[in-house]
Amino acid sequence: MTRLLFAAAAFVSAALSGMGLGGGGLFIIYLTFASDIPQSEAQLYNLIFFIAASSASLPLHIMYRRLNFAVIAALSIGGAVGALIGTSLSLNFSRGLIRYIMGAFFAASGIFSLVRSFRGGR
Repeated sequence: MTRLLFAAAAFVSAALSGMGLGGGGLFIIYLTFASDIPQSEAQLYNLIFFIAASSASLPLHIMYRRLNFAVIAALSIGGAVGALIGTSLSLNFSRGLIRYIMGAFFAASGIFSLVRSFRGGR
C-alpha cells in the first residue's frame, strides 16, 4: 500500500508539474509529512524526479526550437553556484531550521501566487 501511495503521489506531482502548478513542492510536502522522509532526502528525490520529468520534454523543446541556449548557460552557471552556496549553508543548519525555512518559503510562495491571481496577474 505504501508503494502504491508513493506512486500515486509521484503521478499527481508529475501531472501538476506538467501543468506548471508547482508539483515538485507538493511532492516534497508529501514526502516529508506523509512518508516521514528527512527534508534533505525529500529534496534529493524531488531533484531526481524533476530531472527525469524535464528530460522527457527536452526532445520536443529542441524539435520546436523553444530553447535559448545562451539563457540556459547563464541560468545553469547561476544555478550551480547557488546549489554550492545552499549546500554549504544547509550543512551548518539543523534539520528543524531547514524544515522551517522550507515551510516559510512554500507559505510565502502560495500567498504571493494568491495575491497575484486576485490582482489579475499571470
